[in-house]
Amino acid sequence: MLEILIAVVAILLTLFVVVVIVPTNKDGKLNKFFQIVHNFFNFKKMYLSLALKIIYIILTIFSILYGIRLLFGYRIYGYYVSTFWYGLALIIASPILLRLSFEMLWLLISAAQSVIQIRDKMLEKESKSFDENFDDVLNATEKFSGKVFNKAKEFSEDALEAAGNKINEMKKANKQSEETIEKTNLDNTDNQSDDSQQK
Repeated sequence: MLEILIAVVAILLTLFVVVVIVPTNKDGKLNKFFQIVHNFFNFKKMYLSLALKIIYIILTIFSILYGIRLLFGYRIYGYYVSTFWYGLALIIASPILLRLSFEMLWLLISAAQSVIQIRDKMLEKESKSFDENFDDVLNATEKFSGKVFNKAKEFSEDALEAAGNKINEMKKANKQSEETIEKTNLDNTDNQSDDSQQK
């Protein structure tokens, strides 16, 4: 029964971590503890290299110490067994063999770390270039909108001036037509008075 409860709690905690902590969009937005958990589960830092170093050091020291122990031999059922050559071989060969083995593993780890560093630098460069491009686009947009505004202002000023000129021309034309109508009316009245005098 306790095992089932532990399994259920493990599943619920896993869902919580996967949904709330692990997503990449949560990076930098979590409190200190959850940020550490986020980095741990997203493999932000490789701990394998440190573990391999520790294991390599422990195995090397152990093999040398055990080789020294074998130099002096030991007794089995009252009989002395000489293991001098085994101990000497262990002291000389084990550090070399361990070093070669761990160097092979270290090559794989360093290649993975190099790929991660390259990826991080590329992402950083892309984000910087995006910011620079965004600034360039923003500046170009501001310049363009300024030019458009100036052109619109010039156009509206020209349009207002043209409309004012048109209105003045229409006023002049209206005044001239009024003067013409007035002259025509005066001429008609003069003609009518001349006609009436002739009669």
